[in-house]
Amino acid sequence: MSVDSASINIAAAEMLSAFQKRVAGIPYERRGILYSEMFFLYLCAQASRPSRVVESGRARGVGSHA
Repeated sequence: MSVDSASINIAAAEMLSAFQKRVAGIPYERRGILYSEMFFLYLCAQASRPSRVVESGRARGVGSHA
């Protein structure tokens, strides 16, 4: 499988502001999911358009949803 990193970077840059708007009101918890991790999951979901996402939590039970 070939990965076009330039296209991935462009798509990520284009989606960053939408992601930032979604998480603007979510306070960061020191032991919670990192915004970079959350953004990665957001990009994966946008690319694959899953019909269902199973979320198991992370760290102290902080969700990975945005």
